[in-house]
Amino acid sequence: MTSAIIRSRAAERAHNKSVYLVNPFFDYTFVCGGLALALSAIALSTQIPANSLVQSSTPVILLGVLGTYLFSEPHSAATIFRLYGEANNRKRFAFVAYVLPLILAACFIGALYVPVIAKIMAVLYLIFITHHIMAQSFGIAMIYCARDGFNMSRADKNGMKALIYSAVTLSVAQQFTTAWQREHFLGIDMPPMGFLPPQLINMLQTMVILTVILFAIDLAIKHAKGIRHIPLPAVATLMTGTLALSINRSTSEVVWLFIPAFFHASQYMCVVFAYKLKRETKQKQDAVAVPDESDRMLKNMEFLGGHFVECFLVGLLIFAALPFALAACGLSLTLCSALIFLAVNLHHFAADACIWKLKDPSVRSRLIL
Repeated sequence: MTSAIIRSRAAERAHNKSVYLVNPFFDYTFVCGGLALALSAIALSTQIPANSLVQSSTPVILLGVLGTYLFSEPHSAATIFRLYGEANNRKRFAFVAYVLPLILAACFIGALYVPVIAKIMAVLYLIFITHHIMAQSFGIAMIYCARDGFNMSRADKNGMKALIYSAVTLSVAQQFTTAWQREHFLGIDMPPMGFLPPQLINMLQTMVILTVILFAIDLAIKHAKGIRHIPLPAVATLMTGTLALSINRSTSEVVWLFIPAFFHASQYMCVVFAYKLKRETKQKQDAVAVPDESDRMLKNMEFLGGHFVECFLVGLLIFAALPFALAACGLSLTLCSALIFLAVNLHHFAADACIWKLKDPSVRSRLIL
């Protein structure tokens, strides 16, 4: 982020621009993780054993289903619209747009008959999902910093990266320990992967705790001295992601019922809507008649509502209709659902890494300036 861009952003903020994508309440709830943490606290306060929480708590089941349909599936569909709906993206990222789907389709077909392929896909998902969530949180934190006009130093950026990398390293390493080893994932039998010693996990946990403490001390000192620091919504976003990846196993089983939908997917949809709305507004900026504030808000809501319905329906088609259609052909519904989920998300990870770079002028101009 160049100093000229930062100065430009700071000048725009003088004209009632905000650091928030929407407003403080909305952002802290749906972007920074407030809703996911609140739901997790409520679930944990019921004192139901984590391993029986899903089976014994109907409200938790309903919340999980609600989050999946309202946020998780539409957020995957939103990436498809973003990648394939813009000719420039299809051309620039031809491998992700055309070659990778063919590879994943071949993996899907092969996994129907060769179980080891399904296991590899599941392992890859569990490894990459943690980095995907934290990379997105880092990107959103950078958006908040830029929208605030905060001229980030190298030390500030390194502190943010230290949080991300320490949390991701711990989370990935946990997947390869006996205590965290999964016997099944989405109905797929997982291979034995518990070869890392518990002592390593303890060391990584200590590293994450120290990183969080140092990060918090640095912010507290700057705040006390009146020195500008990373804006609070950016801090909240990073801390929520770090917490989700670093908590103990029993608590994690509860918290991760809500993190994918009510933190990761909901913040993704907010960013998509902000991007789409700015693009739509820019395309209509030459209109002769300027609508009043209430009319403009109504048109914006209609526009965003229409896009959400599109994402919602495409999500239903991919994650619900398609598995049932394959099951009607005699294939296993459970296996087809799992493989479609894994294939679509592996493609989603790769596509997001390409299309949401803040170095891209079109992305930067619609999410920051």
